[in-house]
Amino acid sequence: MDHNLRISLIALPIAALFAVACSKSDGASGSTTTTSGASTADACASKLAGMKPGASDNEKKAFATACNAISAKARDCIAKSNGQKDVDACVTEKDDKMALFGAMLGAAATDSAQKTSATKLDKLGVQLDIQGEALVGDGLDKTSQMVNATSLGALLVSEAGKSSAKTLKAAKSEAALFKPRNVQGETQADGYWLTFENTGSLGTNYWVKTRKQLGGKSYECGATVDTADKAAAALSACKTLRI
Repeated sequence: MDHNLRISLIALPIAALFAVACSKSDGASGSTTTTSGASTADACASKLAGMKPGASDNEKKAFATACNAISAKARDCIAKSNGQKDVDACVTEKDDKMALFGAMLGAAATDSAQKTSATKLDKLGVQLDIQGEALVGDGLDKTSQMVNATSLGALLVSEAGKSSAKTLKAAKSEAALFKPRNVQGETQADGYWLTFENTGSLGTNYWVKTRKQLGGKSYECGATVDTADKAAAALSACKTLRI
């Protein structure tokens, strides 16, 4: 898991894992009393699977893996939880969150690595097409959101700020600070896209930056990832940004 994805996942609520509508069944199962670590892990996995109707076999296996990996305190708490909000309160430690999210992202990659579907960013009122399962969370401020997917790492989408580069030329000028290589870009009717590479402390970084005018507002979409494939997937996704 790359560094950008690792940081952004920690900030996401556990409820982002579950596409669950409010229903009578949300807390119907009640608490589970267990005495052994194994039985508690089973109860934890069963409770998580019950919160995601239609969970695939891979997802159920991922829940079991995660429940065995997280702390006993978090595992016992989930086993006795009554709904998504309770789970959020149970999983507060960074290592526990990473174990749970990591297992679910792995399952998502197995289930739908090639599937591309529209992903809505409700706070911004836009959407874009993402390959594979995507998790949407808060961005760096109120005007941005983060999209995490195994195919592209972490993608940041935001309303363009007053100081952000309005043209491809300006974006290239900003990129010059990073000693870029393989700079590519194109000006389009509604904005531009730019990609380049540079060398960081952990090796080669692949940068993607786009800007698009939509419905009277300008939006930026971009990522800094560790492989060319992720950069290509990020650029492809950003190009589909729409209302």
